[in-house]
Amino acid sequence: MNRGLRSFELWMLREIERPLDARRLPRARRARIEREVLPSATLGAVERLALYSELVHARLVECLRGDFPATQRALGAARFEQLASRFLERHPSRHFSLNQLGAAFPAFLARVRCRGALVDLARLERTVQDVFDAPRDDVLRLESLRAWPPERWGSLKLRPIRALRIVRAASNANTYLQAFHDGRRASLARRTTHTLVWRSEFVVWRRELSQREHALLARVVAGESLAACLRDVPMRGSSAVRAWFETWARDGLFRALES
Repeated sequence: MNRGLRSFELWMLREIERPLDARRLPRARRARIEREVLPSATLGAVERLALYSELVHARLVECLRGDFPATQRALGAARFEQLASRFLERHPSRHFSLNQLGAAFPAFLARVRCRGALVDLARLERTVQDVFDAPRDDVLRLESLRAWPPERWGSLKLRPIRALRIVRAASNANTYLQAFHDGRRASLARRTTHTLVWRSEFVVWRRELSQREHALLARVVAGESLAACLRDVPMRGSSAVRAWFETWARDGLFRALES
């Protein structure tokens, strides 16, 4: 690439990433803009660049609204736009794909002391997007699990698909998110929850896990052997465990068996 063009592009990027108030510009910055940007019939160089900067900013805020629609409802449109603008000033886009624009938004909400339930909700919405974008794996079918002799199950480890996450929250974020998508009203409330988020084909699914199911699935996903995972399961719970494994296999949560 031509060095002069590269220098101009980097300068232009820096200008549109930060606030550009035509009324309050340092003299040196104004002079550079007027040197680099031609005026139009109706606008000066600074006003033209400021207009372009505002359009880019508005588009990026719109992208964040699309990524966090339930969080926007919970915050309110005006508060969401205010926080999104602050976020973009501190975290300008650094990736060729806008899919990565809001990756740090939940952590930003936590830093500016939004209440925990709102951070949980944003984190869950972001996880849905991460799972949708995760690499695709061939899934292990229930028949493959049943083909292994029972005496060898103890040494087996199940490898989860890469499009799987378990989201811990101190609120009913998943209930709120589902109500939002169903067109119902709901309130965020404090409650410890674990939500399984996974992709099957091109659809992302969410399901809240019971305390017992989460305790077992988290160990399986962490790579523990089935013998270690099942060691503390009482015999009276074996039928539930069997049903969980069959459900996990039908949902396509695993990609391989390792012995």
